[in-house]
Amino acid sequence: MLFALLFILAPPANAVGSEACKSCHPAAYRTWSQSAHARASLTLSADEKKQVRCTLCHTLDADEPRFAGVQCESCHGRGKYYSPAYVMKDKVLARAVGLTEANEQMCKKCHDASSPSLQPWNFAEAWARIAHGNE
Repeated sequence: MLFALLFILAPPANAVGSEACKSCHPAAYRTWSQSAHARASLTLSADEKKQVRCTLCHTLDADEPRFAGVQCESCHGRGKYYSPAYVMKDKVLARAVGLTEANEQMCKKCHDASSPSLQPWNFAEAWARIAHGNE
């Protein structure tokens, strides 16, 4: 429920999309674009694409194709206010206007006991597959 509330408070209108991150973060973008996160919305059935409980985790905005998949902003917060270069250069300011650090608690908003999976989700293993930012 808290996760749904966060989406209401940070509407997709405040999102810029992963393409906007690409120019300053090419290695992180490349890691993301080759990940299951980038293709997450493709795993949903037609019925699941109509269910908010599925689209909250599998897409940034189910009504906007450019926001398909688990976008950078799904983990780092909506970027409208922190994405300008002058803001990103000031870490304190970037965090003050919405940049969040991806961490285990953030991941568990989607990777919890209610999410369907063939195997238990392990943060350390998953993080090793998607780690980026130190390139």
